[in-house]
Amino acid sequence: MSESPCPAEGTNSGGARVELDWDEEHIPETGEANGRSGHRLVVVGHGEIVNQRKGPLVGPRETVGEADLESLVSATRDQRRCCSSLPEAIVLAPEEKARFDKELFEPLPFHLEVGEDYVHVTMTVLTPQPVASKDDYRTLLRKATEPYGCRVESVRFTDGYGFEPEDIVALYPDDDPEGKAAILAQEHSRPRLVEVLVAPEGPMKAADLLAAGDDAHTLLTALCGRSVDSPHTAAKLIRAGLPHLLSGRPESEWLEVKSQPYNLDAPRPLAIARKFELAQDVARFANGDNDAVLIIGMSSMKIDGLDVVKGVSPAKLTSLSPERYQKIIDARVYPTIEGLKVERVDLGDDKGVLLIEVPAQPGEYKPFLVHGAIVGERFEGAFISIVRRRGEGSTTLSPSNIHAMLAAGRAYLNPDQDRRARSSGS
Repeated sequence: MSESPCPAEGTNSGGARVELDWDEEHIPETGEANGRSGHRLVVVGHGEIVNQRKGPLVGPRETVGEADLESLVSATRDQRRCCSSLPEAIVLAPEEKARFDKELFEPLPFHLEVGEDYVHVTMTVLTPQPVASKDDYRTLLRKATEPYGCRVESVRFTDGYGFEPEDIVALYPDDDPEGKAAILAQEHSRPRLVEVLVAPEGPMKAADLLAAGDDAHTLLTALCGRSVDSPHTAAKLIRAGLPHLLSGRPESEWLEVKSQPYNLDAPRPLAIARKFELAQDVARFANGDNDAVLIIGMSSMKIDGLDVVKGVSPAKLTSLSPERYQKIIDARVYPTIEGLKVERVDLGDDKGVLLIEVPAQPGEYKPFLVHGAIVGERFEGAFISIVRRRGEGSTTLSPSNIHAMLAAGRAYLNPDQDRRARSSGS
């Protein structure tokens, strides 16, 4: 590849320049230049985007994400490239670039499509039938794309051959409007592929466009009836203002909902108990093994013995202060929970929900202690409690569990002293 005048220089978007891997070689006998066809695109300083054998361009997301979109388009459409076509797909691998194998990886469910003067994120999800109009999909997905400076370029409902219902109806004679209407209704009731294109509004790094595509795909899969199966997906739906898509999901080791805010402004004894309850609810997740979310402003109900999310019961925004909730948790849970996020989401009419995200914590930080305990019917501030999540419920650590943790920690911190103690005992 030829040397760039400024190989480490970025672009106005903050992304790295993308270049075609191209050298001018010379034929020894004649000295004539013999251009080598470029098979790779180089994200300067970050890695390569390569061609699969008889396949598309591929690259790890962390490499492609560093690319400046404008230079990515220019390098992709370079006339010197062999095996090129426009539009052209760039398929993304989730693996780190050190582990990336261009022939063996599970691609992300969305990819980049590069045209003559554009680049989109493209995704397709199968749905039993579209649950809303194209404009409705566009409006909902806009909530996922606009925070990244992107827009929903298009929404299409297609069959396996790329035809939309209107395309099929157009093949029938116009002299039978009722028949055409019946066929259109029948076509709309069939399973469809919902195809969405997300485009940047201006210059940017590919990482921002990919992030918009990631969130749009999360929303699209939920809108198409797919199960919400992770706390990250749930959090994205909440932030997009679509908490109702969690309805029907059972509470679990990573999900809990509360229909009402904790009564933090009650008379003093009750308010103290509610603050303790909040701290315990969060500490249960922190002592678990999974990322988790606690959502305030959604109700649940018992179905076949399980607590299942019933729907949204938004609370007044004034009762959902993220700063106040964060302060209470930090004051009553020890040690401080790393990466804890408390965020209020406005759902309109001065009401909303509160999202508390609890990342999985390092084992050496556990157990997380809560200042206080309920003894009989009284709150005792001089006590501590240790609780953890188990399925949709919780459990209190027994004295033997606590002693085992303390003994293991002591042995880790003082291995020599522990060995001497065992030797003297023998």
